[in-house]
Amino acid sequence: MPDAQTTLIRALFTHNGQVGEGLFLVTVAPFAPFMNGPGGGTGIAGS
Repeated sequence: MPDAQTTLIRALFTHNGQVGEGLFLVTVAPFAPFMNGPGGGTGIAGS
């Protein structure tokens, strides 16, 4: 996808009272842009 952006994110979290650490590869891209309506600019038309 030409407009996609990918990055590596480091996150700390807890699970069952213990601290964990993870690396997450995340990609975001525009999907069905929707302007001038409910939820304008989010791609989701709300009611």
